[in-house]
Amino acid sequence: MRDRLLKSMLTLMAGLCLVTGTPMAGETANWWVEKDGETAGVSWQEIVYRSDGLRVRGFLFDAGQPGRRPAIVFNHGGVSGVSADMMRRSADMARAGYLVLTPTYRGEGGSEGRIEVAAGEVNDVLAAVAILRGHPRAEAAQVALVGSSHGALISVLAAARDGRIRAVAAACGVMDVHSWYRYLVDNGFDVSDSLSVAVYGRGPEDRPEAFRSRSAILVADRLNMPVLLQQGMKDRIVPPDQVWRLSAALERAGQNPPRVRTYPLLGHAFWFWDRSHHSEAEVAETETSWNDLMTFLGEHMAMSNRPVGVDAQPPQADADYRAGIREWQEGRATRLTADDGWLTVAGLFWLEPGLNRMGSASDNDIRLPANSSPARAGSFLLEGDHVSVESLPGVSLWHQGSPFE
Repeated sequence: MRDRLLKSMLTLMAGLCLVTGTPMAGETANWWVEKDGETAGVSWQEIVYRSDGLRVRGFLFDAGQPGRRPAIVFNHGGVSGVSADMMRRSADMARAGYLVLTPTYRGEGGSEGRIEVAAGEVNDVLAAVAILRGHPRAEAAQVALVGSSHGALISVLAAARDGRIRAVAAACGVMDVHSWYRYLVDNGFDVSDSLSVAVYGRGPEDRPEAFRSRSAILVADRLNMPVLLQQGMKDRIVPPDQVWRLSAALERAGQNPPRVRTYPLLGHAFWFWDRSHHSEAEVAETETSWNDLMTFLGEHMAMSNRPVGVDAQPPQADADYRAGIREWQEGRATRLTADDGWLTVAGLFWLEPGLNRMGSASDNDIRLPANSSPARAGSFLLEGDHVSVESLPGVSLWHQGSPFE
C-alpha cells in the first residue's frame, strides 16, 4: 500500500495529450476557455494558460456569489492531474465564497511539457496567480495558495517567490527533501522508479541541487505571510516531522510562527478521505481538518463583495491575529523546552506490534546512539494499545535523570 501511494506521487505519466485550443475573442492571449462544466452544483471552466511558453490546463471554479471574490490557487498532490476528489473540494471552496483556480501542471492531464516535481510546476502556479490577479471576478490583493502533498510543497515554494500572496496552507507536504528522502530509503520505500531517478538521481550526493532547490526549509526567510501546516499523524508517506522542520525553520528565520494542526487518526491526503474507504471517526476528523483550513482562510481572506469595477481599499492589519502571534511567541520557548516539547525529542520511532528490540547495534528495531546505549539494551512490547518496556540484565533505564524499574 505505501509503495502504491508513494508512486501515485512520483510515477511518470506516459502518452501526453497536447493542447490544441486557441484564445477566444475577448480573452487575454495568456489564457482562454476550452469548455464549461459543473461539479456538485458549482460551475467551472476548463482553461488553458501559458507558463514558460507551455500550454498548461486548469479548472476555474466560480459559484456565482455577487461582487469580487478572494481567490485561491488550489494545488493537487501526485503527478496524475486533477482528480475527481480535487474537483469536489474545489467546488467546496467556491461555495465558501472563493474564486478557485485548480491547475493541472505541466506534463499532466493534457498540459504540455514534462513532469518536473516541484520545479517548473512552481512557475505554473505563479502563472495561475497572475491570472487570478487580473481576473474581473477576483480581489487582486486577496490571493492565497493551498495545496496537498506534492501541491503543498509547490504552494510553499511559490509563496516564497511572491511576497504578495495573502496566505498559504499546506497539508501533508514534504518540507525538507533531504530528511524525507533519507526516511524513504531507511524504511524500504522504492526510490528506483524512473521519475524519482530522473529528479533525484541516486540521492543528495548525486544531485545536490535537485534537493536544495526543492527544500521549503531553505526558503523560510521569504515566507512573510500567514502559514497553516496540517499533518496526519498516521501518514507513512510524509512523516509528521516535516511540519515541525518547517515550523522550526520559520522560527530560526524570525518569521511569525505557522499555525500547526495535527490529526491523530489521519494519514496521507486526508482532505479527500470519505466514507467509502474510511471509518466514521476518520471521516469526522477529515471534516475537522477541512474546517480548520476554511477557518484559517476566512481569517486572512476578506469577503468584501466589492462590485466589479470598484477599486479595492488597502488591506487592514488584523489586530486580533497580531495579538495572537505575540501571545504565541511569549509562550513558545517554554513549550519547546518542556519535558514534552519538541526540543527535548531525542528520537522518534514507530513501534510495530509485538517485540521491538532496542540498542546501539545496527540490527535493532530501535537503534540508539552508541554513546548512550549498549549494543543490546532491552525491548518494547506492543500488544494492542498497551506498551511495556523491559531492559536486559545489567542495563539501567533512566527517565528525567533518575533510574526506574
